[in-house]
Amino acid sequence: MERVIPHIQRWGAVNLSDMALQHIPQTPAPRLHELVLTSRHDIWGPDIPQQIFGGDCSSLRRLVLEYVAFAGTHEHFPVFGKNLRSLIIRQLGQRHSEITYTHVYQFLLQHPNLVELEIQTFKWSNATANPELLAELHLPSLRRFKLFGLVSHGQAHALPIQKIKAPNCTSFELRIPMGTQEPSGVLWAIAPYFVSVITAVPKDLKFSLAFDPDFTIAIGRGEKKFKVTLSGNCRDAGLDWVMNMLAQHRPNVTCFSISGLWTRLDEELSNLFAVLTDVTQFHVGGSMLAVWNTLGRPREPAADGGPVQWLLPDLEQLVVRNPSGEGELHQCFIAAMQAREAAAVERHATGRQSRDHPKVLTKVEYQSGSQPKQDKQLSDILGDRLFD
Repeated sequence: MERVIPHIQRWGAVNLSDMALQHIPQTPAPRLHELVLTSRHDIWGPDIPQQIFGGDCSSLRRLVLEYVAFAGTHEHFPVFGKNLRSLIIRQLGQRHSEITYTHVYQFLLQHPNLVELEIQTFKWSNATANPELLAELHLPSLRRFKLFGLVSHGQAHALPIQKIKAPNCTSFELRIPMGTQEPSGVLWAIAPYFVSVITAVPKDLKFSLAFDPDFTIAIGRGEKKFKVTLSGNCRDAGLDWVMNMLAQHRPNVTCFSISGLWTRLDEELSNLFAVLTDVTQFHVGGSMLAVWNTLGRPREPAADGGPVQWLLPDLEQLVVRNPSGEGELHQCFIAAMQAREAAAVERHATGRQSRDHPKVLTKVEYQSGSQPKQDKQLSDILGDRLFD
């Protein structure tokens, strides 16, 4: 460090790790725009002092803190300049000294112009009484927000998200761990981020549900996306929540993907499909017998005696991955294709333009244990629209 300190004023980016953290310079670094502080020790790492670079790193725009701790109380920790735009905090759950929610709260108060924020695993500070009384954090410039872990004694808390107000955030990612008590509270706290994404992408959204083994919900397009992953006992709460959000906001989803194992009632899947009326592309993977039971016949009419309706009526392209090959799932898929094709032909013959009948499929990719084109039943139904 003695050899490099004289050149600090010319530093643009620096990565300090392990023992080098004990010798953080106090010389101003006015040109520094990126700083990474990393402690790779599993149990112990040096605390970051209150004064760093003499308190002068005014050009700093990106800060990464990996497995480090601050010296002193949460009211007294380093100031990294007012121009910070990207903050990434990663740490291990077993560290003896950790960056707490109170640290993060104070840090965000000082840096309201953040564009990117990523936080992995922080805990509540016992030094802060009544954290619910803390003022709201307004981050109007925040565009990308990743949050992995709001855990304290096995419980995830909605409060940190409720305090952060980022109305312009269009990329949000959250992981809710197994064993979380009342995950619904966390889910409803992140609802504004879901709304921000579907508002920013008003057309042609991609939506996916993956059950393998965690449950992941994702919606968006390109860099504008919302994603939440739930483990264990949180899965059912996540599915109920997203179905409610879809029914309430009716986003324009044209590409839908579902994979894994569906363990809920077929009727609930039917209700999900009923909301996704704009889907033209559908990707299915895993043991999804319920999908073909639902799509292979029209939905029962409402109590008022209205017409029967086929779900996903505008579906044109279908991609299916059937890991089991032959068997009940395969036969149920064939039956569904046969029924939808017959209904589509009827729609074409009668000139109906309503969504009571499905459209003719233009392309079906079917991947299973055998070559789909060698399956006479599928070939007879789909002809040259069948691909493997």
